Order: sequence, then C-alpha cells, then structure tokens
Amino acid sequence: MGLFDSVKGLFGDTAEKATEAASKVAASASTAAEKAKSSTAGLTEQAKAAASTAAVTAAGVAGQAKEAVAGVADQHGEKVTGAMSSATAFVSDKTGGKLDPVTGKVDQLTGKAVGALQSDTPAEAAAAKVQDAADVVADTAQQAADMAAEGAQSVADTVAGAVDGES
Repeated sequence: MGLFDSVKGLFGDTAEKATEAASKVAASASTAAEKAKSSTAGLTEQAKAAASTAAVTAAGVAGQAKEAVAGVADQHGEKVTGAMSSATAFVSDKTGGKLDPVTGKVDQLTGKAVGALQSDTPAEAAAAKVQDAADVVADTAQQAADMAAEGAQSVADTVAGAVDGES
C-alpha cells in the first residue's frame, strides 16, 4: 500500500478531491503562463514599434532642422564669409599687416563655421544616436518579455510537477 493509498484510507474521498483540485489549479496555471507569454510577446512588439516610430520621427525632425540651417547657410554663407573677409582686410590695412596672423585665423574660422553648417554631419550623428537609443529600448523590452514568459512558464511547470508527483 502506497502513501497515496494510506492518505486516501485516512481521509477518504477528500484526498481524491484535493488531487483533482490541484490538477485543475496546475492546468489553470499552465494556461495562465501561456497567456502571459503571448501577451508579453505582444507588448514587446508594441514597444519595438513605438521605439522605431520615435527614431523615425526624431530622425525626420533632425533632418528638417538640418535642411533649414543648411538652406540658410547655402543662401547666405558667401555673404557672411565675404563680410568677415572685408572686415579683416580693413583691419589688416589699418594696422599695416601687424594683425595678419589674427585676421587670417578669423577668416579661416569663419569659413569653417559656414562649412560646418552646410555639412550633413550633425544631423546624421543625431539621427544615429536616436536610432541607437531606440534599438536599446527595443532590446530591453524583448529581454523583459522573455524573462516574464520564462518565469510564468517556470511557475506553471513547478505547479504541474507538484501535482503530478502526488498522484
């Protein structure tokens, strides 16, 4: 006579009813684990989609800002460099060339500043950073969903194992 039979002998139908109830609980826990797993997968996809949308929007805004600044720099860049060149030439003429190293540097820096406004680098760098951040958010959401699904499945397996071990 096994342990289950001894318990059944002492408690009668109560042990059988307890076993049936435990089996139902295990089945419900397993179903709940599957539902949790599928619902977290949906949340992961939603988080990825939101992160992707944010990255695209931010990249679009950065691109628009870059286009606006580049447009102004393209349109007026020569005027700025021309005005600075005229000013440094005037200073150089009035000082007899004594400040030519300084005025030369001013002309050089003015050209670099206008060139930087016309280049693509700042907007592209910002868009790349936004995309990287969106990728990190999506990866983190996926990891969290995987961990939640694994935890729910582990609980369901433990309950099912405990019920199976008693019968």
